Amino acid sequence: LAFYGEARHIEPGWSSVLFYSLVLLEIMLLVYNVIFSSLVLNIIRKSSLFHHNLIHIAMFLFVHGYIHVTVRLTLILYQQNLISLEDANMYSVSHMVVYIASMLRNYQSVAVMQLFPATIAAALLVINSRRVKTILLSDRYELSTKYQLQENMKAFTFIKIIIVWGFLGTTASNLILIFADIFKTDGNIVLICGAAYEMFSMM
Repeated sequence: LAFYGEARHIEPGWSSVLFYSLVLLEIMLLVYNVIFSSLVLNIIRKSSLFHHNLIHIAMFLFVHGYIHVTVRLTLILYQQNLISLEDANMYSVSHMVVYIASMLRNYQSVAVMQLFPATIAAALLVINSRRVKTILLSDRYELSTKYQLQENMKAFTFIKIIIVWGFLGTTASNLILIFADIFKTDGNIVLICGAAYEMFSMM
């Protein structure tokens, strides 16, 4: 299942306060993500300023952002025991929903990783930056070709920014999971690390 621990296992005290603070912060980030993504998608879709390659990349990211929000809000209901998995029937509605949500969560993570091939392409263009400059300065190429090349370079720059932030967030999240594994005998620490992992993943 694509979540770490349940709220009922957290002990009262500072660990409970920290756990619920992280969950609340994640929910706030989820709501912010929906509002921000909706506004940006609307602007990009109606604007004629952005190249269609950049629009497709942005829409890919933001649509998967919606998937992440929907899945995480569903899984939070299970983590907070608002939806119970006590039913022994593995084919009950509650079990099927959490399985589907977990599969979508994993799909969303893998799908975003498809940006790495584009990053390789961006790196190749950076390596061949002299060739790009030659094309832009040459009279042999039409203006439409030069425009296409310039806009593609902007799109690749956008991808590189996304990858850097994604790498930092993923690194922080994985370090948290390593910390949780070191102290896996302490249920409170594991639950808090799980909540922190989800919060950093959302960021």
